[in-house]
Amino acid sequence: MVVIPFGVIGLILIHIACLGYWGVTLLRYASRLPACQVATLAGLGFTLFGLEMGLLGHLAALTRPVLLLSGLIMAVGLLRPVSQRRALLAAFPRRLLAILREDRLLAFSCVIFLLCIFLAGMRPPQARDEIEYHWAAPLFWAQAGRWETSPFRLTNGPALLEMIYTFSAVFSSPAAAHWTHSLLLLVLLLGAASLAQAIGGSRLAAIAACLSIPVLTGQASIAYNDVGAAALIVCAYAALLCPRRNQEGRVTARWAGPAAAGLLLAGALSIKPLTAAALPVACCLAAFPPGERQRAPISASVRAALVLLLPAALFLGFWFWHTRTLTGKIWDNSGVHLARTPADPMWRSGAAAGRIPSLRDMAVLPFVPILSSIFGQREPYGGRTGLLLLVYTPLGLAALRHRTDAERQRAHWLIAAAVVYFLLLGPVAIKTRFHLFVWTACACLAAVAYQDLLRNRASAVSRIGLGGFYLCLWIGMADAGRKLLGAFLLKHASE
Repeated sequence: MVVIPFGVIGLILIHIACLGYWGVTLLRYASRLPACQVATLAGLGFTLFGLEMGLLGHLAALTRPVLLLSGLIMAVGLLRPVSQRRALLAAFPRRLLAILREDRLLAFSCVIFLLCIFLAGMRPPQARDEIEYHWAAPLFWAQAGRWETSPFRLTNGPALLEMIYTFSAVFSSPAAAHWTHSLLLLVLLLGAASLAQAIGGSRLAAIAACLSIPVLTGQASIAYNDVGAAALIVCAYAALLCPRRNQEGRVTARWAGPAAAGLLLAGALSIKPLTAAALPVACCLAAFPPGERQRAPISASVRAALVLLLPAALFLGFWFWHTRTLTGKIWDNSGVHLARTPADPMWRSGAAAGRIPSLRDMAVLPFVPILSSIFGQREPYGGRTGLLLLVYTPLGLAALRHRTDAERQRAHWLIAAAVVYFLLLGPVAIKTRFHLFVWTACACLAAVAYQDLLRNRASAVSRIGLGGFYLCLWIGMADAGRKLLGAFLLKHASE
């Protein structure tokens, strides 16, 4: 029935809203930027929802009545915040329209493309990895009603998003699982808009730039996990970089940002352990936050870094226990193949989850993924990153000289995070879809360039630059959109 996916995704939204609201409330986190506040709330909601599913599975409670009861409890938990913030919720459509009016053509393009992603999510599972394990494992657990040793690779260890997909599997709704990943794309877009605003860029342009990345949008309508992991990393850095000040002007507790970011990064690690590459710069950022008028004592900086690392350590302990319960080992990497020598047949095919590159690969590593925008998909690098990033990221770097000191400082932290992430993860896994956080950071820089072009649109050069931005955006959307719409039309043709 068509109504089932809508009902299931509605229940998931209720869980995310309730758990996210109480998460930011208990952490006392408040951002001066509304987009950042919503992104942090949604990211925490997903992380805590995954944890709830993990606990329910160990209680053998993965059944429809229990999940419906959980949804009812979450709905009751939302009554108080909804009644207290009725005026704020009523003003939300007006604020959203204000963002969309920044550039109606850009907004229209984004809305149409998001609709294509939504429609593509209605198709049955078709992508290789979702058939082999991302969706296969949730179906296996839903049938058992609890967590049992999975015969599918990469699902007995950290598998937070597969646990979340199990909610949809209990109701036999792959479309709801697809839309769950699409929701995580929206969370990533909110985080990107927040980061762009924090460094002096356009929120709408950051959203558009992200939607121009084929390797990002191409998997937002299938039950994968790369977009989900990247979304939580982006929200974590937004929580650390965006000004933490509530509507009354009171600065929130120094540990609130690191605590929220720590939970979000723990969620990302629980989806994809390779995202540990995001931790080093995040720890430094927690210890030495930008914009502090007075340098905090070293002891306070160390405590802030430890607050950020604590959730990751606790989640890691949970996964050790979970995996040992299922397999008798604290870590399960069955089915993972890393091709380490050219003699391995997997080396040339690029079919491995990742591989250790040769010295030549490491030399060209900083260039090939971004150049895939021109040369097309090439293994082992994977999908295209889009022309818009290739053209407008350098312009965004140049435009930073026109920003305030605070905006430049935040931008430098974001650039450092992306570079360190890329260099730490690159030698191990060089597929472009493993670096979605890096491409999102590039999109934020492209939004800075767009903002400058928009301010100076009276000049001919700026008008040409804006036209190029639209052209690159539409090329990127068309690149991913033809596959999205093709999958949707194929579904209806088969029916």
